[in-house]
Amino acid sequence: TGKGSFIVRKFALDGNLEQSATVALQDPEGKVQATAIAVSTAGAVYVAGFAGPGLPAGDNAAQGLNEAGTKAFLAILEPNAGSLVLKYLTYLGGSSSTFASGLAVDRAGVAYIVGDASAGEFPTTANALQPGFAISQGSIAFLSKVDPRLSGPSAIVYSTLLGAGGRIHGIATDNFGNAY
Repeated sequence: TGKGSFIVRKFALDGNLEQSATVALQDPEGKVQATAIAVSTAGAVYVAGFAGPGLPAGDNAAQGLNEAGTKAFLAILEPNAGSLVLKYLTYLGGSSSTFASGLAVDRAGVAYIVGDASAGEFPTTANALQPGFAISQGSIAFLSKVDPRLSGPSAIVYSTLLGAGGRIHGIATDNFGNAY
């Protein structure tokens, strides 16, 4: 795709292309990379990835500003008259670089994002399993639960760091909203 964009395609059961959308995001550094995708029971397409500053995060974004560097993002596209329309976009990260690598969506449309953050500050919540970095360099895995029905920072239901280093590439949810 072009600088600052990604493509989402929907294929029918028989393999025929049903829908395609190029999502152009205004990242002046051209760092937009979609790394994970999930679909809600309502048919909304959730995309996680990472990007530089300048994405058009909405007023209801959990984290609307990225002043510098690379941050994870969550984008939600909803079907509308045969196309996909961007309905929600938020950053997720702190003072260090943050990369999303896995994504799941529960029955309520709540997103679970995993990835890794470089050593530095990462926004964890009060109920975090691990609220701070245990290492001074390298990277550390994170898990964040984001409810796009909520506005602002309250949309981050929980966010925690996991371990002393490494990466997580997958996440799943069950019918009760538990994350694995």
